[in-house]
Amino acid sequence: MENFAVSLGRFIKPTETVVASLLAVEVLPDNEDEHGVNVLLVVVSHKDPYSGREEGGLLVLRYKRVIEHYDFRVRHTYPIRDEFSITMSQVKLPDTGIHQAVDSSTAFNLIIRADTGKIVSPRFYTTDLDRLKILLSAYKSFLEPSVAFPGDFNPSAYSWLALYLLHQLSASLPTVPLDLRMRHEPLIARLSPACAGLLGNEANDLLIVRDEWILQEAHRLSRIGKCRLKIRVGTFNVNGKNPSQDLSAWLGSQDAVNVPFSPPANQLSTLSVGDADRDPFDDINAVKESPDKPQTKGGALLVEDVYDADAAQDADMLVLGFQELDLSTEALLYSTSTLKEDAWCSSIFASLGEKAVLYTKLASHQLVGMLVVVLVKKSLEACFSNIQTCAVGAGIMGIMGNKGGTAVRLEFTAPQPPSTQVDGQQETPTEKTQAERARESGPIGLTFVNAHLAAYDDMVERRNADFADLSKRMVFDAVFRIEKEGDLNAPNPEPVDVDPPVTSIYNSDALFWMGGECSQSHSPSAHLESVIDLNYRLDLLDGDVREILQASYWSNKIETLLKYDQLKNSMLKNKAFHHFSEPPIYHTPSYRYGSGATDSLGYDLKRRPAWCDRILFMDSPAATVSPTEYWCHREITLSDHRPVSASFSIDIDVYDRRLKHQQFRKLYRQLAIFETPDHMQGYTEISLSSSTIELEQFSATHLEDDYFGMHWQGKHAQPSSCPSGWVEHRLVKICDEVDLVIPSHLSSAPPWLKVQPSSGLLLSGQSEDIEITALVDDELAVSMNFGDRKLYATLVLHAFMGKDKFISVSAEYHRTCFATTMSILGRLPCPVRNVASLGDLLPASQSLPKEFSRLITYLMTYGTETDDLFIAAADEDVLAIIRECIDTGRDFPDPGTLQITHAVAQTLIQLMDSLQEPVFPYALHTRCTQATSREQAFELLDGLTADVVNVS
Repeated sequence: MENFAVSLGRFIKPTETVVASLLAVEVLPDNEDEHGVNVLLVVVSHKDPYSGREEGGLLVLRYKRVIEHYDFRVRHTYPIRDEFSITMSQVKLPDTGIHQAVDSSTAFNLIIRADTGKIVSPRFYTTDLDRLKILLSAYKSFLEPSVAFPGDFNPSAYSWLALYLLHQLSASLPTVPLDLRMRHEPLIARLSPACAGLLGNEANDLLIVRDEWILQEAHRLSRIGKCRLKIRVGTFNVNGKNPSQDLSAWLGSQDAVNVPFSPPANQLSTLSVGDADRDPFDDINAVKESPDKPQTKGGALLVEDVYDADAAQDADMLVLGFQELDLSTEALLYSTSTLKEDAWCSSIFASLGEKAVLYTKLASHQLVGMLVVVLVKKSLEACFSNIQTCAVGAGIMGIMGNKGGTAVRLEFTAPQPPSTQVDGQQETPTEKTQAERARESGPIGLTFVNAHLAAYDDMVERRNADFADLSKRMVFDAVFRIEKEGDLNAPNPEPVDVDPPVTSIYNSDALFWMGGECSQSHSPSAHLESVIDLNYRLDLLDGDVREILQASYWSNKIETLLKYDQLKNSMLKNKAFHHFSEPPIYHTPSYRYGSGATDSLGYDLKRRPAWCDRILFMDSPAATVSPTEYWCHREITLSDHRPVSASFSIDIDVYDRRLKHQQFRKLYRQLAIFETPDHMQGYTEISLSSSTIELEQFSATHLEDDYFGMHWQGKHAQPSSCPSGWVEHRLVKICDEVDLVIPSHLSSAPPWLKVQPSSGLLLSGQSEDIEITALVDDELAVSMNFGDRKLYATLVLHAFMGKDKFISVSAEYHRTCFATTMSILGRLPCPVRNVASLGDLLPASQSLPKEFSRLITYLMTYGTETDDLFIAAADEDVLAIIRECIDTGRDFPDPGTLQITHAVAQTLIQLMDSLQEPVFPYALHTRCTQATSREQAFELLDGLTADVVNVS
């Protein structure tokens, strides 16, 4: 039998040294009358490789005797520095079972305090006074220098302590999904900032990469197939009106009435006319057999089959958001009346007609005039659970309910797919069928938000701020569960002994955000601030908007107007709704229709048309959302808004919940072998297929890509299904040698170079390809057009506890006349592609730049008879050819053809759009809008340089 000290020496890593140890009993705060837990307190030292200073830490270990040795498990780790303390007192033990563990009626009480966020400090008892003195002396020797120099530490100081927690098994899988915003970011965004030679919190980064890999791998190994859920989402600002019209078109229970600019042919209604008396599950699609025999790996059937939760064309869920149900003054004070809700719910079921018997109201939540209602098929009602609602007021004074949001969160568990049949007989396999596994499948979280944002055309920044505020404040009280491996189906899971965390709207697998607008003149508070839902407008003059909408010859009018849409521009600039998506818009603006003076399309002459009623979504790998319809229903005219609907198909991963837990724990155990000294030292070096990458020439419209492979053999290579070791890797940047500032973790490569993946995990004997892509957009071209054409970069691949690997990347950038200024274009001595450097530019000139001259001359020659010259869309491939001709000076191909003429016209627009300073400077924009006569227009031209006047 190996003695205690030898077993402890094998457990402690070679990079640390045991300074003192003490046997004690830990008493849990709520278990004073129970037996204590035998633990070992160990003070260890570690030499910081950056500062050379000795760091000290305290480990609290559980131990037990195994056949030939002692096994240790970490309960707590504490860095010994200024916020850490141990207080001691002599006590007489109570007459409980504790004295049986310490074998004495008198002992010493130790209380450890550390800045760990724990409310209750751990308490220990011991009777070994001699070893206690040694431990306290060691603790003080490490505490004193940390108090004297509290800030003199590297960011990775004490991170070595976290490595002792690597082999700890998690009690359960996460109870709620990871934040959707985080899922859309690369993994490296969650790691600490680091650079070559000066790493961040490497130990914590190691845990993040490991945990992410285990979650993904456990899900993959337990995946059965996919379930398809059909959802129809609608938003309607009813402007205080009561239901008085048929809503069937909005609900999808009849074919939508065609209006101009109809969507592509595949944009079909999700609700079809059928027999309402049939059981919807009669038509459920059987799980299709894979062409190849499903392969079994780790007990999970790895198939790619997709079955519908209900194969009928009717939507499985109807989620409807209403705004301005009640515009009365009393309603602003959080009226609890449900009269409006009841009236609209009755109208919904009435409009469903014969299909109403298929649905039931699952949930609803109202805040003043905002209401969200969820209807589901009765046949699927049992698949929904843990329904939660919340509401946030954000109106007057930031609290009143005339603005804000309501939300519903629920969990959906895939129903049992139909069992397969062979020659009309039920199949009887020897092991669990997919149907049996699906009964145990895990749920996904779906969240639906109905929100109001700030009103008025010029309050786009306020709307963005409202969105950020609602994103923070809209939370649900979490249903916190522990699912034990052997008792997954327990009706009443055991609660944990901590306060459950709240759940954000983003802790979902799929999130839908809907909203519209309200009128601006109903409530007494309207003069203070109007309550408009998403309410994003068009940054375009009212007359221009109406002219474009009414023009019969304008084929891409919707696309043109959307370039000025405030919401889309806010999304592009990451100011609001970052990572959200919106289905393609093919319908005319939903706001504002009038009953008085209107234009030919029915829009109120006093309000500029805009897409104020929108439906956005964010999905995840576990629930992939595909929009199938997005439409405005102009035939429903009871409000100054037209209701908007969107239909989605959600492909949901179906996995064996029990198997996922088993795989989760199994992978933790397998990766814990990395804790042994053999795997900690000398086996983390990664080999590369190449350390030099030479990319070809690329430009702002053409990318080049390549890759390098990496391989980690490890000491004992094993198949990936049974890893014997693993290594975490990431790309880091070379530090600034002047101030050694650690750069952002996302800047491991220059902006013109994109590397995927930038971090990850390799098992023993595993290889991975890293893709390198060189690409410059117009925004980046501004700073690169007259820099060095020859580009070089050094990528640093860091492996935990291994040597850094350096990859040299070179490329040549092709300059472009796009994304520059009019003055620089006028100084080009030759085509921009042939300019060697910025020093070759000519003196300032007042002549028209050659690039503009070529385009304008061509259009004056061949385009004067083309009616839709600047309106018709051009072929993207032809556009790329014309741009290349402008940059290189080559002649345009096939002069005079309609295709080339349209491409030249669009290239001229693109060139003007890409200029750093527009043709008419920003300072003159206000004067341009105020010019009402020919004389005033010529006065504006007199203030421009000659080259700009020629273009104008």
